[in-house]
Amino acid sequence: MAKDGLLASLQQCSQCGSMIPISGALSCKVCSAALCRKCAIVCQICGDVVCPEHGTTCADCGRLLCPDDSATCRGCDKSFCVSHLHECTVCGETICEGCQIMCAVCEGPVCPEHIVACATCQEMICTNCADTCDRCGRPQHAAHLELCRLSGSAVCPNCRINCSECGRLVSLVHTHPHGHRTLCVLCHNAVAKRLPWALAVAAVALFLVVGGVYLAVV
Repeated sequence: MAKDGLLASLQQCSQCGSMIPISGALSCKVCSAALCRKCAIVCQICGDVVCPEHGTTCADCGRLLCPDDSATCRGCDKSFCVSHLHECTVCGETICEGCQIMCAVCEGPVCPEHIVACATCQEMICTNCADTCDRCGRPQHAAHLELCRLSGSAVCPNCRINCSECGRLVSLVHTHPHGHRTLCVLCHNAVAKRLPWALAVAAVALFLVVGGVYLAVV
């Protein structure tokens, strides 16, 4: 009887199997498993008790944590104190300080999946702040884009040029080479229309010069 009474007052630890007094047993706040003091994990943020399966360690400061005071970084998949994590400006997922990249435009923390490098200056920009060149399609800092004066499309420095004739800033799509110069389509067409007349005038002038030389010789 005494033995039965003693056993009735004991409880088995779910982790190590040791018998512990019911009055002194601890229980995991997540699964309610009985724990001895050796196996119990006490959260160093809130003080709650959890079992090893539901406890974790902050990869940054090494503190023991319960699920309520820890979170997983989207980038490295490690557990951290909530205070050591930030929300990605784009997707809202949690990222640690080691995985986050600061956007050069909005200066917010961004996860690796939502950051791009500006094709012109190589600054890191989040996908919310990045613009795209309408000609090459590469991501660009908005400061590097200008509007083509003919089509209104936004083009980067590598995809635009100033017309050698009128000086308009135009996309390379709307240009034509003209000797050593590059002309916009408007100036190219205008020059093309003038060309036959210019050739005709030059031919007449040449004829007159040659004719004059001939008469002088005769």
